[in-house]
Amino acid sequence: MKRILIYGLKDPIGGVENVVLSYTERFPSEEIVCDYLLFGTSFSQEPSITARGGKVYYLPHRVRQRAAYRRALHAVFQTHTYDAVWVNLAGLTNIDVLRFAKAYGVPVRIAHSHGTRLYWSGLLMRFLVPLFHYLHKPFIARYATHFWGCSQPAGEFLFPRTVHDRLTVLHNAVDTAVFCADAERRSAMRRSLRLENATVIGHVARLSPEKNQGFLLDVFEQIHQQFPETRLLIVGDGECREALQEKAAQLHITDCVLFCGFQSETADYYRACDVFVLPSLSEGLGISLIEAQACGVPCVASAAVPREADVTDAVRFIGLDEPLSVWCKAITEQFGRTIPDAAQRIQKAEYDLATESKKLQEFFKR
Repeated sequence: MKRILIYGLKDPIGGVENVVLSYTERFPSEEIVCDYLLFGTSFSQEPSITARGGKVYYLPHRVRQRAAYRRALHAVFQTHTYDAVWVNLAGLTNIDVLRFAKAYGVPVRIAHSHGTRLYWSGLLMRFLVPLFHYLHKPFIARYATHFWGCSQPAGEFLFPRTVHDRLTVLHNAVDTAVFCADAERRSAMRRSLRLENATVIGHVARLSPEKNQGFLLDVFEQIHQQFPETRLLIVGDGECREALQEKAAQLHITDCVLFCGFQSETADYYRACDVFVLPSLSEGLGISLIEAQACGVPCVASAAVPREADVTDAVRFIGLDEPLSVWCKAITEQFGRTIPDAAQRIQKAEYDLATESKKLQEFFKR
């Protein structure tokens, strides 16, 4: 039996968490057991993890409880002999897990990039995050043995040029048995949301600054003036929810915007949409775009999203510096369109979870 330690997930569940958990849930539990290491005191996915034989370890605060944090890391690696660590990263501010894994002789140490830009909050972190990221970057090759990216740009952003020839792209694959076009389920969901006669613009993401939902509200406000039957469907939760709801009120579109909160099952929400919009400031890939396309929904995304996310030729990319009118035109031109044979296109592009998870299993079983 192989035992893997996975680091870098958090609540509320977002794109990274969905990708990693979707892959690991398909691992045969009698052959591969996954433990999880994260900050905090609880994790919503812990019951399903323990049901598959894994364990969740919680770390104290890295700065305020430095000694306890280091003791906790030592205890984790002393509890089990791991065959691999899989460290999911948006930046290199913290590479302690890779350091400890090397010190404890873990043979496979994966650094997995999920972003193309650094994010921070507060003036102090605006200085510290880039500082530690760029201090650690030249040394990452000392601690990691494998370098993965959810896209080529994500890998090239996180890792130094010296390892770019060793970069492996692990596709943010989706389950096309779940994320697929279904006219009956679409109609049922639109009825339940009271959107039967609406043209629905959709968005699924964590409500956080890098996802740029405030910009989406500005775009929608202009579209709604021209097309009063339009509605904006926002699925997700996060630190920006209250501010976004206040902005919707200021724009006088509260009655036309549905904040649905976090949803563990999102396929029907995608199906309810006529067009999906992702105006992110940056994305490692943008798995919500893949999920939307799998459900047959055409998309519009910011130019900051890697072009690799367009796996069906149904995504329009628009620069964030373009006027709102350009965004409005791109979105409204998608009204009434669908993606024929979406699931087959996803599979052909190697973004189908059933196929891609088998490849990952074979890697860990070596």
